Amino acid sequence: MKSPRAYLRPRAAVLDIGAHDGDTAKSYAEIVGSTGYVLAVEPHPVSFAALAAYCEGHPTVACLNVAVGPRVGRDTLYSDGRDAQRSSLWAANTIDAGPSYPVTVTTVDVLVRSMPRQPRLIKVDAQGAEVGILQGATETLQLPIAWYIEV
Repeated sequence: MKSPRAYLRPRAAVLDIGAHDGDTAKSYAEIVGSTGYVLAVEPHPVSFAALAAYCEGHPTVACLNVAVGPRVGRDTLYSDGRDAQRSSLWAANTIDAGPSYPVTVTTVDVLVRSMPRQPRLIKVDAQGAEVGILQGATETLQLPIAWYIEV
């Protein structure tokens, strides 16, 4: 299996779902360079704060504080009491219940349509919510895009 970075080059676009504090988005931004574009999506408020701080200094990286799921709307984000920044739209994906947060939910299809150009790579790290994310990607799955899904 190829590394996700093998699909990237300068000027490429990337969709990073479950960007956490931005470490992966940072490495993608370095590869795609000043002519590339990274859309980093993170629903958890603490992780998003760190991600947003990073995005402020990088004009080619956009950050959104939303969850990604099977449909557009509102839902609850459940965090794990063992690691408050580990979270999921599905309560069963957390072992020890921690705080929960109301979140806006969007779909992959909506995100991809909002990007300035089609991504070459979509990375998903969503704590067991991958099936729901793919359900919201019916249009995007028809496109020639590499997917890297952490399960």
